[in-house]
Amino acid sequence: GLAARCIACIAIAMLGAAAARAATQVLVVAGLGGETQYEERFTQWSQTMAGAAVTATGSRDTVVRLAGEAATREALTRELSRIAREMAAGDQFMLMLVGHGSFDGNEYRLNLPGPDITGTELLALLEKMPAGAPQLIVNGTSSSGAITEKWTRANRVIVTATRSGGERNATRFAGFWAEAMTQDAADRDKDCAVTAQEAYDYATRKV
Repeated sequence: GLAARCIACIAIAMLGAAAARAATQVLVVAGLGGETQYEERFTQWSQTMAGAAVTATGSRDTVVRLAGEAATREALTRELSRIAREMAAGDQFMLMLVGHGSFDGNEYRLNLPGPDITGTELLALLEKMPAGAPQLIVNGTSSSGAITEKWTRANRVIVTATRSGGERNATRFAGFWAEAMTQDAADRDKDCAVTAQEAYDYATRKV
């Protein structure tokens, strides 16, 4: 029905109107849960996000999900490097991070199996994307607010689950963001497209 057709527009609409004419590369990463409840939660949220992105883009080839033991620093580095190489002019990129993050007052880290990846390392990989390519970064982890200032660029929209790096408690934001990608309730103006702003507003209300 109408709702299903609307939902298909969501992830694309998040990045703006140009998406209809360009490829959207999507990377979803679910880091370590540490406990069963978190492992299950992060897996489910990341599956929902990736599924919504496939529906929206109409392509499984441009949506990659790394989760569980596969979500290593090496794999994340490899995928971001590959995407940077393969993106054509006019393409756009969407990165969604789910899991636990930490901040020691200086460096943000995403908790992964094996060595964690730092905010500095992630930023260096993002900087390899084609100049001017629109980017939407959704960091749904604890302490995610630590990256906002350092990662901000003219072509990059950054959404974080916390306002600062000091908020260390597990977050629910990513789950509600995943909901926003799959439910027309997030589409406030009922134009059959959920923008990043609408998804953010929806997730923030739910939190």
